[in-house]
Amino acid sequence: MPPARRLRTAVLCAGLVLLAGCGSPSSPGGSPTPVEPSATGWYAYAPLPSTTVAGNGTVVTTPGAPGTQVSPPSAPAGAPSRHDTVGAAAMSPDEFWALVDGVAGPDPAAAARALTDQLRAMPVERIVAYEKQFVAQMARANTFVHRAAAETIMGYTSQDVFVNFRTWVLYQGRTVFEAFVADPDSLAGRGPVDDEQIAMTEPLEFAPTEVWQAKTGRDPYDEGSGAPDGSSVYAEPIGTPVDRSQLATRFPRLTAAYVGPAAPGVPAPVRTR
Repeated sequence: MPPARRLRTAVLCAGLVLLAGCGSPSSPGGSPTPVEPSATGWYAYAPLPSTTVAGNGTVVTTPGAPGTQVSPPSAPAGAPSRHDTVGAAAMSPDEFWALVDGVAGPDPAAAARALTDQLRAMPVERIVAYEKQFVAQMARANTFVHRAAAETIMGYTSQDVFVNFRTWVLYQGRTVFEAFVADPDSLAGRGPVDDEQIAMTEPLEFAPTEVWQAKTGRDPYDEGSGAPDGSSVYAEPIGTPVDRSQLATRFPRLTAAYVGPAAPGVPAPVRTR
């Protein structure tokens, strides 16, 4: 018999001997005993809520279906720990707004520097939790009515610019943002005074991801990295688009502040009148 074939035969025989003597850990040599999945531990499945926004701007959470998540294979040595992001403690709205109010102001660059300092002092789990709360708050103002208010101030507003606009309003603090969510016309007298304020908000939007990357050394754009994910803020607004001919009627105070009574419907620069 050729040597290679003899080796394969020996391996097969050894395997059969091992199988004959094997059993489950709980019943050696006998029938396997089913193992019930644990309901606790970091691998236990906790349904994540899905977030939607009602027509009145209220954030609504719907629990997912119950179930049990199977424990993933052990990560190789040196691999990032899933504990960095999975099961991170949630940040409450009050905690989020306390942080925002501490850095809020009309200058986005100054606010971004202050926010970055705050995020650097957090563990990565809290950075992820902060971004989740940011996304939830931004969703409350992602409606066509709020976008129409932005267009009253700026003229045509793309979704990217609308994200910048909402970010700027959010970082004016809780009082201004809550009023804007409830009544977009309330931004008159509290809104931006030039377009640079809107254009400079990107450091505020990306600060959590950048600080997370600096702390973990991981690429936030790798699939499954666990990085803060704010991509949903770019989702299409909800509700019904507002006709431009209705802007002056819907937002009389913003129209008076930014467009002026002599030029109804004319795209306005981001500058108060």
